[in-house]
Amino acid sequence: MIVRVYWNLRKNCWSVQHKGVVINHVDSLLLKNVTFSVSEAGRQKVLREKQKNVHAFAKGELVMINQLRPLELNLQISYNPYKFGYFYNKITQEEIKTNSLVYCGNRVLYGML
Repeated sequence: MIVRVYWNLRKNCWSVQHKGVVINHVDSLLLKNVTFSVSEAGRQKVLREKQKNVHAFAKGELVMINQLRPLELNLQISYNPYKFGYFYNKITQEEIKTNSLVYCGNRVLYGML
């Protein structure tokens, strides 16, 4: 099943959407064939109003929920609307558009190097 996920600030967990509808809230999940997307209009609204909204997603095939992070996933991926308009490597700050396998854990994304 192809899903979109985002960190839910109110519930302090990951919200999982399928066909635009939230179907689950989970502590962690594993996705494969992931693409990252950011709505620039949503980001501009955050910058203008200084209030976060849902505008950035990881989209991919749901593999498993509520599991431990696979050790081979050690690339930390982040998104900060005040810093960049895209998801990025936390160490090099290079843009990341896709990744073959992504673990969504405690507010952090981990991908394959």
